[in-house]
Amino acid sequence: MSFGFFPTEWQRLWSAWNIRGCMIFAVAVQLLLTIFASFRKTTSNRFWLITVWCAYFLVDWTAVFAYGLITNSVYRSCPGQPSQVAGDYLALWAAYLLVHLGGPDTITAFSLEDNVLWLRQLAGLATQLSAFFYILGKTLSGENSLTGPTLLVFVAGVMTYGERPRSLYLASLERMKRSQEKSLSLLDPSRIHPSWRYAYQLSQTLKGLVVDIMPSSANLRETREFFLKEDAEITFEVLTKEMSFLYDMLYTKTLALRSGWGSLSRSISSISLGIVSLWLYLLKKNDQHKIDYRITTLLGYEAFVLQIVTTCMFFRPDWRLRKFSNFLLSPRTTQQIPNKLWSEALGTFDLVAYCFKETTQSEGSIAEKIGVGEIIVEMKYVSKIPFDIRLWKFVFDELKVSLGTDIESPTINAGKAREIYEARGNLAVRRARCNDLTHFIEDYEFDSSLLMWHVATLICYHLDEASSEDESDNRKYSKIISNYMVYLMVKQPKLMSPVLGIGYDRYRETCEEMRCRGGSINPTDMKEFCVKLLAQMEDTGKERDNSKRSKSVLINSCNLTKILLNKEMKWKIISEVWVELLLFAAGHCRAESYARLLAEGGEFISFIWLLMSHLGIGPRVPVE
Repeated sequence: MSFGFFPTEWQRLWSAWNIRGCMIFAVAVQLLLTIFASFRKTTSNRFWLITVWCAYFLVDWTAVFAYGLITNSVYRSCPGQPSQVAGDYLALWAAYLLVHLGGPDTITAFSLEDNVLWLRQLAGLATQLSAFFYILGKTLSGENSLTGPTLLVFVAGVMTYGERPRSLYLASLERMKRSQEKSLSLLDPSRIHPSWRYAYQLSQTLKGLVVDIMPSSANLRETREFFLKEDAEITFEVLTKEMSFLYDMLYTKTLALRSGWGSLSRSISSISLGIVSLWLYLLKKNDQHKIDYRITTLLGYEAFVLQIVTTCMFFRPDWRLRKFSNFLLSPRTTQQIPNKLWSEALGTFDLVAYCFKETTQSEGSIAEKIGVGEIIVEMKYVSKIPFDIRLWKFVFDELKVSLGTDIESPTINAGKAREIYEARGNLAVRRARCNDLTHFIEDYEFDSSLLMWHVATLICYHLDEASSEDESDNRKYSKIISNYMVYLMVKQPKLMSPVLGIGYDRYRETCEEMRCRGGSINPTDMKEFCVKLLAQMEDTGKERDNSKRSKSVLINSCNLTKILLNKEMKWKIISEVWVELLLFAAGHCRAESYARLLAEGGEFISFIWLLMSHLGIGPRVPVE
């Protein structure tokens, strides 16, 4: 390949190192992807996700580009350039590229849509096999001392590459739905403590939920009994392991490797790579081919070691099993969840604080003018807080309160399940006998009600202190759930689309109105901002809309705040309303959306949905 506008020295350097450089780069990218892909389900950090995304596409691109260079090299030999790669090595390197094109075990699909493209991967395998046989035929025309190792690596490459389309096919939602319809078996009742085995059994039911197949009434009775009688910490551990298994099924080679054919395929490829690695260790090459030999040993050792390490991870129940067993046997001395299996972080967005700071710092308008408003908002006002298991216990206990006497029932009360599924705070208000609050729940759509209660909660938070320890907990968790729900509205619109409607537009309108009002107030701190905003919006509401049902979310929020501030047990009422709003959103969002979020670190609301599904709280309940 000649480039006339480059100096001759650069052209010689390219001719000597183009294939070698690609092979070294292929090894580096494969290692990078193998390592960072396993972190994908435990982080929502965009930097790491972008890194995985780049490596995911670079692995294929580098291998295909290297194939092109090798094919061009054997087609147009350059005898005048002795620094070219020795012909013996070209076919062997092409065989190793087949292993790379199979991808690491830790990632087969970057998103759920990739699983649908298994036929494209199969066509890619056929194309690369044609190219390999062409290269092999050209290099075998002379005396090739590496024919035996090349054929062994070729076998390993075909096996490894073949695992990829098969994994994608097995993880596609359509195929998963067909397999679930054929196998809805009862769970194994012989258990004492939650374990990886029980979590795996539950994950088979979870696969059905993702493709909209309800478990049988017998399965629901059993899971219901387990989740309502176990401690909140234990139930959350089981749910995280269920989600971890689902991630492995959808985005890695788990389904392919844990089948009979997958075990045989992996055994053959590992043995083949092991033999070649041993042969490379014993082989001695002269100085003329020392560079090519070292690159070959790098390829051989990398392929063999990665395959052995990742295979051990997949064929064990989980590499964290021993740590989990020790946790079960040891006394409960901490509330931290062992063995990080998801991001363990909650996104939060405080709309009142955002509007207050924007009105005092005047940065919003400038950012909007130059087109980076949303980026600035996310960087400054969307924050991640560490997940606290006590928040899960708080939500779980509130759900048990909603179930009432049904906790002791071995069967599912379809009426009660439906009532909890449709509740948006009205059950909490009814229990507290606060009929004056019903209007702010039942007379508005979900998105308007959510924004109203969010603004009212934050204003109450800044104006009112809790009077007891219980009220302090209710106050704290009300603010966390409130900020989390608005974060989902703003940053996870695809997830929340079934319940939001035009919620994002209402959010923007509310922000704009609050910023305009706040700009005229000119406050010095949050408390003053809330006090003056309440006073101003009270006067505005009288002038602008005397009807009971105002179109302004901000006016309604301030009216709701005034009522709440006069309630003696305000934080208990607010916290229960927020739990119901969270349950409503979790139950009405699509199961497929939760599966997508697993590749981005997961979300807390996913576990709420899974718990509700195991308890039979949903749109459909099996008839007993």
